[in-house]
Amino acid sequence: YIRGLGVDTVKAVIGITKKIKFTLKASDFIPEDSAFTVDRNYICAALSRYLNDNFEKDGNFISHYNTKALYVDGDNKCVIARPKNESNVNITDMNLDYDILLGCDGIRSIVRNAFLSTHRDFEFDLRGSFGYGKSVHVALPEDVEDGTFMIINECLPGWVSFVLPESGQKLNVALGTRLDKKCCVELKSSDPKVVADYFREHWHAFDIDCDEVGEQWVQQGWNTVGQVHCNFYHSEPLRALLLGDAAHATCPNIGQGMNTALADASALNSLLNDHKDDWDVVLPKFSELRVKEGNALTDLSFHTYSLSPGQQITLMVRQN
Repeated sequence: YIRGLGVDTVKAVIGITKKIKFTLKASDFIPEDSAFTVDRNYICAALSRYLNDNFEKDGNFISHYNTKALYVDGDNKCVIARPKNESNVNITDMNLDYDILLGCDGIRSIVRNAFLSTHRDFEFDLRGSFGYGKSVHVALPEDVEDGTFMIINECLPGWVSFVLPESGQKLNVALGTRLDKKCCVELKSSDPKVVADYFREHWHAFDIDCDEVGEQWVQQGWNTVGQVHCNFYHSEPLRALLLGDAAHATCPNIGQGMNTALADASALNSLLNDHKDDWDVVLPKFSELRVKEGNALTDLSFHTYSLSPGQQITLMVRQN
């Protein structure tokens, strides 16, 4: 369901300056076929297809797509949810009863809010990583091999780019900068031609369709990156767990957010097998196993890259 959606990583390009670049073959430092890049939205869609293909006729499986969770009623073990429609007319909220609640609802988790109101000893913080930016999807240039991952320093003046290969001969070009740097007026413009002209003048990493970039740029808002730390991921009174971004949202510097979320699911599955579906044992065991992993992920990801460009260049040169 997932493997065919990704692109095998064949090389990495690290750009220090316009003229200084390092190229590393993936086969030189990772086993063959051990790494591939895939959009996390494709993974979610693939998992959804798997559920529908295998459990559509199962009476225990009920899907509620296009529905927003509003509140967790822990006393009555139900989630208050609201269906979405374009007209927002005659919408009736739903009470969805549960026995066990898995909070996989992202960085601004409704389930985590219930932890906060239920446990006086629950501690969590949600904080930014001092950066902002945008992403564009462009056709794979002729001079770039499919499966190439890139980190380009100073891709635009004061900006860094993470470039990921995508299926369909495309690249996901993420561009970011620090909050303490003033953004130029051209990149704030709502005119795609102004943005396109700025890219023509400053973008140097590879050939890019600047007009297409300009159109995509002005159609989206600014992205910021947050991180979450929690001191436990389970609640016995709520009969609930936190997984994925709800438990340990992280900045994407090392690209392990989705992988760690999948590892949460794998750990939960193993615990259920080991303890014969005894949730009274599994709930606290899950926190015991996964909190240290989640906090290690966010700490490692945040400290992988320096906020000082000079120091970061020095570190990258030493590593290569």
